Amino acid sequence: MFDHPKQNDSPPPCTLPRQGGGEKALHYQSAILRIVLPRVLTVGLLLLILGVFESDALGLAFSRKKSPRMPVEGDPVELSPSPFAPAKDDDVPTTSELEKLIPEDSASAPELPGQEVIAPPTARSGQKMSYKPYNTFSRELDLWNLEGRRFIRSPMVLSPDMHFFAYTEVIFSPSNRQTMSRLYRVPVQSLPPIEAQKVEGRAEKPWFVARMDPDKTLQRRESLLQVGYNKSIPFDFKTLTIVDWSASGQRLLVKQKSGILHEGLRTSDVLVYDQNKGSVTIFPEVRRAISFYWRTDGNMPNINRLNWELYPLGWEAGSDSRILFKAWALDSKDRKFLGVWRYDIDQLGTDRLSLEDMAVQVAANGWLAVPPLPAPPPPPPTKKELKKQQPKKLSKTRVYQLEKAQKRRLKKEEEMHAKQGHFEVPEGEQQRIDIDAPE
Repeated sequence: MFDHPKQNDSPPPCTLPRQGGGEKALHYQSAILRIVLPRVLTVGLLLLILGVFESDALGLAFSRKKSPRMPVEGDPVELSPSPFAPAKDDDVPTTSELEKLIPEDSASAPELPGQEVIAPPTARSGQKMSYKPYNTFSRELDLWNLEGRRFIRSPMVLSPDMHFFAYTEVIFSPSNRQTMSRLYRVPVQSLPPIEAQKVEGRAEKPWFVARMDPDKTLQRRESLLQVGYNKSIPFDFKTLTIVDWSASGQRLLVKQKSGILHEGLRTSDVLVYDQNKGSVTIFPEVRRAISFYWRTDGNMPNINRLNWELYPLGWEAGSDSRILFKAWALDSKDRKFLGVWRYDIDQLGTDRLSLEDMAVQVAANGWLAVPPLPAPPPPPPTKKELKKQQPKKLSKTRVYQLEKAQKRRLKKEEEMHAKQGHFEVPEGEQQRIDIDAPE
């Protein structure tokens, strides 16, 4: 029935050996199967369960990091930007997709404009404030400890003609942990005559400092834009940052950042205040033009699923309509540069200047007002001067000499008066000794 095993070969597990002790070997084999097999199955089942839970946890964590889909706006409207809609796509592309098939025709891009040299504003009568250019580097709001301070104000930026200054305020609401922001513009009052600045005890009244102080010009300020106030959204984060004034001072370029508190930036937008129109305009077609280029020529069909940032750099030198900006695509680990672009808000046209991240020179039209420093305190007196101011201390020997000299003087006076006639020296006069008399 059973095949005989060959020499030097072990018998199959279910074959009974012909030699003695076969029943004992079969008992050992069955015991091993009863002990080892359940443990192996138990360990395998545990590993399978752990693998399922780990994959579910990773999928849940990845789904929480999905980026919201960017809104598709229409033509430019003179409204504040609306909150973005949540994403509904399944997968979010990583930065590996951003590296695929980037066009190499950037060499034919137009040349970048040069830096415009602008002279500082002329000092007026009685004016002692100094000024420095504002848009000399990338300006960002200092939001350190915003939750503790709950209110932060940006530096004021003067227009090129020094007729207005603008600033932003950021407010944190602890009830719903929402961050809101406002943009203000304040007219600068002209300086009064020198005679009107004369006050008691001062050479000049520091009125030129108060006219540019936001705390002392609250009645004259004008609210241009507010974001985050229309709707209560817990953990919503919206801030406004002044980029620069245009060359004529009629337009103000502002950057808006939107995101979620403690998670990061979601999107950014370009806004322009036009003094002639009296309104703030958002330009969504800037994002649409960049997205169209990278979907068609950059082989990135899923770019709208990414978070990406528009970073306005400023105005082109001598222009009131052309804005220079950079763009980045963001994911959970890294960011990818999307090029240097130029947008004309009058012609509504977008030009790609470069696909490489490079330094771009822009005009610095706005000014930062630096108040005059207070007069420095007088230097502390030297040791020699302090020694002169202190009263001179006499030694015991010098006191004894003065007392002795005083007694001799009194004795001579007594002898002189005795020769002229009887004269008694008052008793108190004999005891009086001027130890502080000069030598």
